[in-house]
Amino acid sequence: MKVKYNPSDPNILAASCIDRSIILYDLRGETAVQKIQLPNKSMCMSFNPIEPINFTIGNDDSNCYTFDLRKMDKAKVIHKDHIGAVTDIDYSPTGR
Repeated sequence: MKVKYNPSDPNILAASCIDRSIILYDLRGETAVQKIQLPNKSMCMSFNPIEPINFTIGNDDSNCYTFDLRKMDKAKVIHKDHIGAVTDIDYSPTGR
């Protein structure tokens, strides 16, 4: 399980779970805000420092998935063509 805090709002965090789900929490509330199920295990995640409503998940299917916090029903961008499982991911300070 991985947990990352949103850099612009420390009350919002994203967690990847063993059951292949991504859950968004708002610490001001008592329950999860959103939950999505992915087909494969998520290995890592990172929030974009310039556009903190976007975060990217590194997956063991050799893809990275970028999601928008406001519309989590499907990935905004799928980054393909990695050689193996994506085990670590981060944004540069410029958001790239």
